[in-house]
Amino acid sequence: MAGKVEIRWEVEDGYVGKSRPQSFEVDLDEFEDDMTHDEIVERVCEATDEDMANKVSYCFSNFDEFVEVIKRHLTEREGEES
Repeated sequence: MAGKVEIRWEVEDGYVGKSRPQSFEVDLDEFEDDMTHDEIVERVCEATDEDMANKVSYCFSNFDEFVEVIKRHLTEREGEES
């Protein structure tokens, strides 16, 4: 009968005071008897990457602004190449 291990992680984004701890569980059966330390760490990192991808996303706060700047730049660049 296998158990689970809780994995706790946080996003390190360089901002002080914005701790948002996350956690998930991994079945202990996912680890083989002969796994080395490095293999265990690799498996936990893979599981953490997957958990982060499922929980963390981004959104743009200035979408219209940067799209217009890029479009204007491309139009100006096209004019210079002609």
